[in-house]
Amino acid sequence: AKFRSLDVDVWTAVADVLKESTESAWRTGCETMDERSELLMPEDEEEAGKNGIRLYSSQVAMAMIINYVVGTGCFGLPYAFVEGGYGLAVSILVVGGVLATVSMVYTLEIMARAEGVTNIGDRTRPVNRIALEKFDFTRIAQIFQGAYGAWISQAGVFFYTSGLMWSYASVFGSSVSSLFSSTFLSKSCDIYAANPPVGCTTAYYVALAFFTAICLYLVLLNLSEQAVLQKFLSLYRMVAFTIMLATLAWRVGTDPSVVIRFHTRTGSPLLFRWDKFGKAFGPCFLALNCHFNLPDVMQPLKDKSRASFIGTTSMAFVVLLYLLLAILGGFAFEQVSPLVSLNWATYTGCGNGWDICLEPNRRAELVSGATRLVVLLFPVINVMSSFPMNGVTLGDNIALFLPESIERSTGVSRKALARISFSLPPLILAALFKKLDLILAIAGLFGFILEILIPCGMHLASSKYISEKWDATAAQTPYSLPFWSSRPVVRLIYLLGFLSLFIAVISIPSS
Repeated sequence: AKFRSLDVDVWTAVADVLKESTESAWRTGCETMDERSELLMPEDEEEAGKNGIRLYSSQVAMAMIINYVVGTGCFGLPYAFVEGGYGLAVSILVVGGVLATVSMVYTLEIMARAEGVTNIGDRTRPVNRIALEKFDFTRIAQIFQGAYGAWISQAGVFFYTSGLMWSYASVFGSSVSSLFSSTFLSKSCDIYAANPPVGCTTAYYVALAFFTAICLYLVLLNLSEQAVLQKFLSLYRMVAFTIMLATLAWRVGTDPSVVIRFHTRTGSPLLFRWDKFGKAFGPCFLALNCHFNLPDVMQPLKDKSRASFIGTTSMAFVVLLYLLLAILGGFAFEQVSPLVSLNWATYTGCGNGWDICLEPNRRAELVSGATRLVVLLFPVINVMSSFPMNGVTLGDNIALFLPESIERSTGVSRKALARISFSLPPLILAALFKKLDLILAIAGLFGFILEILIPCGMHLASSKYISEKWDATAAQTPYSLPFWSSRPVVRLIYLLGFLSLFIAVISIPSS
């Protein structure tokens, strides 16, 4: 009644003020409202088709991001939590999740700024948006930081991706060899043991050869051609994660003594083991990384206005899954494998799930067999999708540095040559060296550089470049965040990132 009694003219005036202030905010960094509305318009499918791009929906983009994030790192989290202590590891994962989410927005911002500066046309100011043209890390660094920045970015991408793909190949070989031995030979096979049997090692190399053949084919396909496959793999991940969490929760819930055994076997404080900081830091940040893949994911996205929501929602969902898996997985097993899925090789379905069946139980045999199959195949399916996606990103980044004469002399595109050439070394390394916990720790350090340091550095460089050439408002994008996107905050995260990386590096040898 009070609202109705107010004079209509007052409300009209308030509405006009709100409308004017809102439009003024939207105009920041653009010449007109027409330019700003252009930033958030869905991509035209006909125009995309002319460029050989098949657009996909927000749901597919979310599945892509989840497939990129949920990589090998998640299978090493329970081991990292046990090694580093729950308090330390949870702190690293939660804080890392927040920083990774903010850094994902930074990545969207620098992609939009690169598009605005490159395709400014006859405008007097850049229109910062994400369009059909792809701007990967190397190209963005070249625009805003020159050749020096491009080489640093490329080096980070190369070392991180190579380490990640190395771990993928090792995980595939170990999982398939374990699955084959437990299913057909009724034996356990842990390739990460001190002295694995000859048969286990042979099965590992055979699986690795099969993995090589499949991935070298998939790496030649563009991501948009893998949309249906990525949807299926994302669904499989959710099913497998649900089974893993359910069986872990059942074991911890029905056998509370595992918590006491956990505290006893660690031999040091339960919450913080600072001497193992490097072993917790690397896998946690490795498990959160997908930032340098964002240009590949966002290019075919039809509705670019949802890019920030898709990224932040996907990251929050994944961090929650990681916390559940790591905490329950660390408590549940007397000896946590560096690849936690291998702990399901002895799943029986009796008692707490891992108890010995005292009498024949057909139902338990069926349930345990299906559970073992789904969980042991989880990392296999995971790396089968992640290896080619990372091979595409790595190859396309490196192809920029290859001379065009290679295409004329070989008749093969630079991208295809780069994708094949740089997918082979990780596969060879997986055959020569298999110590997964060290691979994950080292790859995680490079992952941190790509995930936090490079986006922050390019955010500062792009903001400075545009501000000096135009003004500070020209650096605004549809994805800019209040507070977090300000230069002082980005600079603070940048400096603290270098400090954290230094501590992690010096702690790895003592770990």
